[in-house]
Amino acid sequence: MDDIFSLFEEGKSFTEEDTKKLADRLASTITKKFKPRTQKQRPDKIRPSNLGQPDRKLWYDVNRLPPTYQWSPTMLLNFLYGDICEELMLWLAEQSGHVVSHQQESLNAYGLRGYMDCSIDGHTVDAKSAFAKNFSKFKDGSIRAKGSDPYGYIGQLSYYDQVRKGNHSEPSTAYFFAFDKVGQLALTPINHIEQPNIKQRVEHLNTTIAKDAPPPEKCYPAEPDGKKGNLKLGTQCKRCRHKFECWPGLKVYNFKPWRYLTHVEEEPKKNQDITQYEKDK
Repeated sequence: MDDIFSLFEEGKSFTEEDTKKLADRLASTITKKFKPRTQKQRPDKIRPSNLGQPDRKLWYDVNRLPPTYQWSPTMLLNFLYGDICEELMLWLAEQSGHVVSHQQESLNAYGLRGYMDCSIDGHTVDAKSAFAKNFSKFKDGSIRAKGSDPYGYIGQLSYYDQVRKGNHSEPSTAYFFAFDKVGQLALTPINHIEQPNIKQRVEHLNTTIAKDAPPPEKCYPAEPDGKKGNLKLGTQCKRCRHKFECWPGLKVYNFKPWRYLTHVEEEPKKNQDITQYEKDK
């Protein structure tokens, strides 16, 4: 990352062509995000960006989302901000002397289609902009730990890398190029041994989502809530749109932030049960 930061420390005289290239990329990114859609977003399906997520969540996404489901304007604005940051990151990498190629190249395999961010110096790279907590996983490499990659980023990167190579067993290393939206950068290597076999993963998911019921194993276990025997949802389950169906009997109480209890051994004394209110939202 030092070569990119040296651009700021030592300065560089950019040509008009250099800056026009960035301006054109940003203009294209913004235009695509606001392009009118002729139909509502389709319910989720297996695609490169989610095939690394837990099996049970994907079953619910594919089988339970309504046909009119679409992202909120808040989320779309956040995605746009991330796309702008990522275009800037790749441009800076290019300006610091790296060879950036294959940007947004279409890759098709195993019935899926995806668009890789780029190749840098011959390596498959997925650029990620992240807030501080998620960025730390890229910086220290802990995204490789079990349960630390809830958005399936490693699966997505592995798809791009393996489809490009055409061979999962060929020794190579792909990279996350991460930015924490306040100025830090991190480069996280994922070698071929750390990558899941994407062909096998897609075959497994196609079989899983075709079943009449979701996989029995929860994506994440419930967590202890205090010392009285109550159990609560962890962060990822709290955020999931399927939590009430996935966890029958789930109860919500107006703590700050709200607490989702999967098992109530002792009723909270000072907090109101707002389960129905939360379901009706």
